[in-house]
Amino acid sequence: PQIHPPDPVRIAMSRDGKQRVTGTVKLCLDARGAVSSATVLASTGYPAYDGKLTSGVRTWRYRPYQIGGQAVPVCATVTFVYGMRR
Repeated sequence: PQIHPPDPVRIAMSRDGKQRVTGTVKLCLDARGAVSSATVLASTGYPAYDGKLTSGVRTWRYRPYQIGGQAVPVCATVTFVYGMRR
């Protein structure tokens, strides 16, 4: 799902002349498929947007990752790209 920046960040992006920002979040899941941690690996350059990304991904739910039929914890990265509409 898309996680859009809050309005003040969009205004700041426009003021800063940024048409696009990217950010990467490390997402770890427990054996039930619930998010156990979310950490910014590469900032968008806007702390408020970074915070919204990490809080947003914490609400995501997954089917448990399995190895040999056993549910196990796993970590992955998710990169978000937000582009301003012209």
